[in-house]
Amino acid sequence: PIRSILCLHENVATGAADGYARMVQHPSCVLLHLGVGLANGLSNLHNARRARTPVVVLVGDLASWHAPYDPPLNTDIQELATVVSCWTRRITDPATIPRTI
Repeated sequence: PIRSILCLHENVATGAADGYARMVQHPSCVLLHLGVGLANGLSNLHNARRARTPVVVLVGDLASWHAPYDPPLNTDIQELATVVSCWTRRITDPATIPRTI
């Protein structure tokens, strides 16, 4: 079972995911909102990577049809995530999730 814990800021959420995974010695998962949410959690994700803490990070993105308009919150999420990740993938079709994971 997955236990959800609401955090009011991405920095708190990523720190909690790192700390929880270290305590229980099992992977944790954190869900972030767009690239700006990932940016807010980068320092804790850096610490998790350096400590080899298994944290799965899911980052939501804007609807694909927004991209041509270069919306204000548009970010190259995969490029940003590469700095603090061992593995990154962009999923554009929900049907590919089981094969990707």
